[in-house]
Amino acid sequence: MTAGDRTAAAERTIEVRVEDLAFVTADAIAWPVTDELRATTPLLRRLEDAGGPRLRQQLTAQDALAVGSAVVTGAGDLSVELLVSAVVSSASESVSEGGVRRALLSALQRAADWQIEHLACAPFGLGAGNLMLEDSAALMASVAAQHVARMRYPSRITIIVESPLELEVFQSALARAAR
Repeated sequence: MTAGDRTAAAERTIEVRVEDLAFVTADAIAWPVTDELRATTPLLRRLEDAGGPRLRQQLTAQDALAVGSAVVTGAGDLSVELLVSAVVSSASESVSEGGVRRALLSALQRAADWQIEHLACAPFGLGAGNLMLEDSAALMASVAAQHVARMRYPSRITIIVESPLELEVFQSALARAAR
C-alpha cells in the first residue's frame, strides 16, 4: 500500500448518528425494502411519505425483485438526490441474515457504481420478527468495513439510527469490526 493509498483509506469513514433519515445531508440514502420496493417498518414508511408522490412513482416495480438485489432511483422530495433500495424480504422469503447481507452488499455496490461519495443508511433487517438489533449492527458494521477497505465509493457511510440505544449498539459493532 502506497502513502497515497493509506491517505485515501484514512479518508474513508463509517459513522453512526441519531437523526431523522428524511432530512439527512448526504448524496444518497440506502434503505431496506420489500421485493415490491415498499418500506419494511413504520419508520421507513415515514421516509417513503416524506419523499412524496414523485418518490412513490419511482418506487413502482414492474415485477417483484429478488431478495439481495438493489436499485437506484431518484429520491423524490427527500433531501438527497438518490435512493438505493435494497431488497431484504419478499412474500416467499422473510428477513434473514443472509438476505440482509446480500441486500447491503448490493446497495454498497450500486453506490460504488454510481460513484456516490456519502451514503446514509438506515439499519437493515430491523423490525418486528426480524433480526435482533445486535445482529443487524454486527452484520452492517462488518459488511460496511470490508467495503470501505477495498472500494473507493462510497468514501463515507453514515448509519442513521433513531435512539441512543441503537447508537450505542451500532458504535460498539463498528469498533469491533475495525479491529
